[in-house]
Amino acid sequence: MIPESFFLGPDAENVEWAKKKWNKIFEEWIKWRKQNSLGKPIEVSVEKEKQIKKERDLTESFLNSLQERFRKEVNTYSPKYMGHMISEISLPALLGHVLALLHNPNNASTEVAKAGHQIEMEAINFLLKMVGFDKEKGRGHFTSGGTVANYEAFWRARYRVDHWLSLGLSLMNRGVIEKNTSYFDLAHKGWEYYNQKVLEYNLTDEEMREFSLVIQGPWELNKKLKSVGLRDFTLSPVILVPSNKHYSWLKSVSIFGLGDSAFWAVDLDSDGRMCVNDLERNIERAKKEGRIILMIVSVAGTTEMGVFDPIDKVQNYLDELKSDQGIYIWHHIDAAYGGYFCSLIQEEVSILSENAMNSLKSISRSDSVTIDPHKLGYIPYACGAILLPDHQNYSVSSFKAPYLEEDESIKGPYWSTTFEGSRSATGASATWLSSQALSLSPGGHGKVLESTIEAKREFEKILEKSLSEVLIIKPTDTNISCFSFVKEGEQLSASNKRVEAIFKFFANESDFSVSRTVLTMEGYSALINKSLVKRKVQVDVNQMVLIRVVLMNPFYMEDGYDYLNTSVGRIKSCLENLNI
Repeated sequence: MIPESFFLGPDAENVEWAKKKWNKIFEEWIKWRKQNSLGKPIEVSVEKEKQIKKERDLTESFLNSLQERFRKEVNTYSPKYMGHMISEISLPALLGHVLALLHNPNNASTEVAKAGHQIEMEAINFLLKMVGFDKEKGRGHFTSGGTVANYEAFWRARYRVDHWLSLGLSLMNRGVIEKNTSYFDLAHKGWEYYNQKVLEYNLTDEEMREFSLVIQGPWELNKKLKSVGLRDFTLSPVILVPSNKHYSWLKSVSIFGLGDSAFWAVDLDSDGRMCVNDLERNIERAKKEGRIILMIVSVAGTTEMGVFDPIDKVQNYLDELKSDQGIYIWHHIDAAYGGYFCSLIQEEVSILSENAMNSLKSISRSDSVTIDPHKLGYIPYACGAILLPDHQNYSVSSFKAPYLEEDESIKGPYWSTTFEGSRSATGASATWLSSQALSLSPGGHGKVLESTIEAKREFEKILEKSLSEVLIIKPTDTNISCFSFVKEGEQLSASNKRVEAIFKFFANESDFSVSRTVLTMEGYSALINKSLVKRKVQVDVNQMVLIRVVLMNPFYMEDGYDYLNTSVGRIKSCLENLNI
């Protein structure tokens, strides 16, 4: 596999082939429309023809204006762009996207998306297999991005916990369970216990709905609990998330009405990864306080530095809780960025770090996974996905619409089981074609990602050789590099000022881009202190500002290109000219 086969190229080298495929898609679409023609409702008279020309000319003038505006857009396709998590789009993905765009199916229902729905299921199966889920049992669907996919996981975790809690409260109301039993204990019993007790005590849905936090809401549920002599539900459920605190989780607790106190941040270790010891402490705290844990989130590829939380160690601990104490807690993997690195885990000897390999191999043991094909899948925006190991985890509160029929025999999502209602098939189609042409394996997609990690390592090697003051934050697991410029014994504020000036300089450049990130002492104190100690830097502020480059482009390591040396040269020249 070589990038030249699957990407347009920095200078549009594959334009002739791409143009032929583009034209063929449009021609086949027109042919399809004509085959399904119902006549000629557009009759063109002389007067109409004049009006049509006038209106077409108007459209064309605005189209030209729009094209001119997009000429000023950021050229993220170029290897000179090292800013955010966006890069070149693969040609198979682009062609699949355009094809679906022309047909415009709405995957909310098979009635209006017979082909789109089937393509989505097949594309989801490719992703399920890549992350290690059984494609026969697994479930999932495409979303508009990772944030919505995270909401989808939150929704399902809440559904599961609510079922277990309502069972416990119903049994408590009947006197089967003691009234002083912790709500934490009630809500983490597992499906085997749930199914057993429902049968044993002949519990009905109607009875348990009376004690459902989701259906009744906290206010009505508390009224019900008081009326039957049970204690109030005074403390909201919590989610445990690494303290780098991706914004989608802060949004989640707000959207689902839990309040800020429901967001529990887990400390990071000196490598910037979730600290398993602090996770254990937080779980024990929740258990002691009787706080229900909706979910634990581990990250496979953080947005700041691309590192992997120790997913294997987190899952090992959660498995111990199941086997030793009968405590079941939902484990969600936010692999929006790093999920596609699963295409490399079939290799015995991999370019990935041991931590990354162990984490990626353990994703298949989790309860849900978020992945963003529009990042390292090289798929056009907007395209995310939620993946789950089985139908039970996929289950969620049901909403019915009389005008949308559902066939339960068909594996797949319907509008009633997705956070979003109407959903385009473009992401599914792009992922389908890309996954077929550029297989999600070490020799296919993995080869592209392997080259980007090689590029990151080569870039850092050139940086350290060229600039004595550079301080690269290590370790990192993927193709993201974060660095600062630090003088021996200076204050951290001086280094931050230098980095801000560099970033500001390149923000005004049109042909070279970097991004900036900030590590706070609140979240990253252990990593910051470890990074600065050798330079004897005085930590006089509560954050560390870094230049951040994301080396996603597939052409950095190709023969004949020298983007990495040129990029470091630009940074070196900037530093010298700023003289700070």
